[in-house]
Amino acid sequence: MKGKTRLRPPDSRRAILERDEYIDPADGLIHCRVCGRPKQRYGVLFGVEHYFPIPCDCQKEQAAAEKREREQEELEQHVNRLKADGLGWKELQNYRFEEAQSLDPKVLVTLRNYCSQVSEKTVPGLLIWGPPGSGKSFAAACIVNEILESCQPAIMTCFGQLLEELSGMNLQDRQKHLAGIFSKSLICLDDLDLRYLTKLTIPLAVDLMNRVDHSSKPIIITTGYTLDELRHPRTDLEEKVFRILRRNTAPVYIGGPDHTSQIERQHLMNLQGTLQTHSM
Repeated sequence: MKGKTRLRPPDSRRAILERDEYIDPADGLIHCRVCGRPKQRYGVLFGVEHYFPIPCDCQKEQAAAEKREREQEELEQHVNRLKADGLGWKELQNYRFEEAQSLDPKVLVTLRNYCSQVSEKTVPGLLIWGPPGSGKSFAAACIVNEILESCQPAIMTCFGQLLEELSGMNLQDRQKHLAGIFSKSLICLDDLDLRYLTKLTIPLAVDLMNRVDHSSKPIIITTGYTLDELRHPRTDLEEKVFRILRRNTAPVYIGGPDHTSQIERQHLMNLQGTLQTHSM
């Protein structure tokens, strides 16, 4: 008889089976003992009959779980890169709302709600003010971490330190650095204080605040100035900067005890405990 010779497919029952596999007599295919689904299908490829391996439900579920695990690892790596870029101090990366028991509950709700609205790009900036050591930087870092963990780029930098960095750059590098900062979804300028500016950093501060004034991104600024001081500037520089702050931010007061002093006392107690342990 002329024509192609029909080849008989290999007998799946001769395959080396795993402990969780069996041959179903109904179709002669290898099945999974756990889910009962076939791990083979019968077909023809280039005129030759074959048994093709296919994933059972268990294998599909395992592959999906492995994919989710890879995606989670990639997400964590991405967030870690965002944090390394956006939070200069490693300690800031550990600040979370879950650890903010010392904050006023109403303030905490306000800050959490603010985070959920940042992506909408319609929220104003925040002016976080209060006495020294009250937790202003902590509160701001909690917001920044929340935004970073939602995979939105954000940055938190000290106002005075940024000005010092800019003063050491040429014009081109300065413009590039500022453009990178203001490209973020959220910008935080920590510890704004005009009293320590020099003749070199005053123009840089004015340029920086003009960018804040014209930025379409929400800005968070922490400061030790009181609202009364912000509303009654004493110099032309304060008049210009404070007006920009009031125009672009909503004030949120962070009060309470001096957390810095509490931390200092805790460090001292830990040190005393260590010394007593070594002396025994």
